[in-house]
Amino acid sequence: MRETQTVGTLGALARDADDEDRAYELIAKNVALAREVAVPWWESGMLAELAQLALNAGRIDEGDARARESQALADQMQVRGGRVFGVGLLARLAAERGQFERAGRLRGAIEDEDAVAPLGGWRRHRQRCAALIREAASTLFDHAWHVTPRRSRWRPPRGGPSRVAC
Repeated sequence: MRETQTVGTLGALARDADDEDRAYELIAKNVALAREVAVPWWESGMLAELAQLALNAGRIDEGDARARESQALADQMQVRGGRVFGVGLLARLAAERGQFERAGRLRGAIEDEDAVAPLGGWRRHRQRCAALIREAASTLFDHAWHVTPRRSRWRPPRGGPSRVAC
């Protein structure tokens, strides 16, 4: 597990230094290590980080696949922070695909959330995702964002894992 944490930290440092290619390489290695040592919550977080990096590079389909894989693990384990991060990534994906009303609803559902994870999680990416969504947004996003009720603590629907489909 120590190697997994070290490689993840190096990936985060590269990300924070705006070396996203190196960050992607290290975090992808970190996903493999997390799988090898069977630490699914870490794997979920690293997949979310990979999704964010893929989206930053304009690789929308790859970002979608990584975000959904991360979200599925977070749902399976019922990890609130991973679920919130996943919904945020799905909101960004919706905006990237021109689904502004959907982006607004998803973003509105987690607007006030402050979920954190070892490499930053949603807290680290929240502002950038919001800015990117708003930049791409239309009046449909603004309408959906304003009419979506805010919750002080986002929770998935009762009876099972959250299912957010794009």
